[in-house]
Amino acid sequence: MVTLAIIQRCFPYSENFLHLNQTKPGVTVKSASRLANVNFSWQKTPGDPTLAQRREYRRNHSPDRWQQYEKPKTLRIKTVFFISFFFCFFSVFGQRTLRGKTIDQFSESAIGITIFDKDTIKIGQTDLNGYFQIKVPKETNKLIFAGVGYEWAVVTVPLECKNLEIILFLASTYDFMTPRKVDRLRKKEFEKLTELHYEAYKKGIFETEKPCVIRKFEPNWPK
Repeated sequence: MVTLAIIQRCFPYSENFLHLNQTKPGVTVKSASRLANVNFSWQKTPGDPTLAQRREYRRNHSPDRWQQYEKPKTLRIKTVFFISFFFCFFSVFGQRTLRGKTIDQFSESAIGITIFDKDTIKIGQTDLNGYFQIKVPKETNKLIFAGVGYEWAVVTVPLECKNLEIILFLASTYDFMTPRKVDRLRKKEFEKLTELHYEAYKKGIFETEKPCVIRKFEPNWPK
């Protein structure tokens, strides 16, 4: 049995809230250490408040209790909105579009060439005519062009370069030659890139007279 003084201290709503007194049966206490969670059972009388009125009272007289549930929900909504806005902003302003064409040293279209970034992650592939169009982050400045029967081409792409025109060398087999001599022959062919690019421009294959990418010779057997 809980005295009327404890009940009025825990539930100072009004005199007509529970109509509890010492003679009304059915008053129980579930936990004496948590007076705020004391549960009472009573028989409803005409003067008792409705469930909606009791909830409204708790909302108005215990704002901290309700804010601890409302604030995290609002915070989550703001966090999700900020993350979504950030990714949308990055996808629009943090990327650039590159297009171009790949051919071999005989001015024939190099088809099925796979394009990788510097971490060898595939980001695109050329079509049946050697054309491609890819989207890369702005900080990506190095690409790798690789295909079956071709030597890999590693190129550096400046920020102002948007049209990539790449010449790939067919992979050749050199018999009865030392690795050093093979690299000398490969380098001799590599030094013709500028001339080959200009010939492709005169034939209408390329759109520019000179390539905008930076490309260096990479020997198979470094010194």
